[in-house]
Amino acid sequence: ERIVRDARRDDENHDISTAVDAGGSGLTFHCNGLPASIAREHLSAHCRLRKYDAKASAWYGVLLDPASGAIRGALVLEEDWKPDPQMDAATAVWRKRPPVPISQLASLPKKVGRNDLCPCGSGRKHKKCCLGREN
Repeated sequence: ERIVRDARRDDENHDISTAVDAGGSGLTFHCNGLPASIAREHLSAHCRLRKYDAKASAWYGVLLDPASGAIRGALVLEEDWKPDPQMDAATAVWRKRPPVPISQLASLPKKVGRNDLCPCGSGRKHKKCCLGREN
């Protein structure tokens, strides 16, 4: 709900990723309003970087529509992780947050207080992070 709301509000790409199976695989929800072919490219590039960075054997992506929250597409990347100098270079300059633990996703409170840690996983207080962007 948060990434759909944020994408609708600012017309930017928003996503949330989580590692699954102790890092052997992962899942990304990606929300943007770009045309379908470009949106799929963004999801694919993001998931490939996430998969490589996590040294995962599989990564799954779900593309969401910011207007309705409906699923626009999905992606499955299943291949053994192998070192790649180009991916090393790409992940070195990639602005990223660590994947949110799946246990934290399931237990996110419905209402976040101003002084609570932000549910986006930044480690900052909600009022200094996402709440500040809502105003």
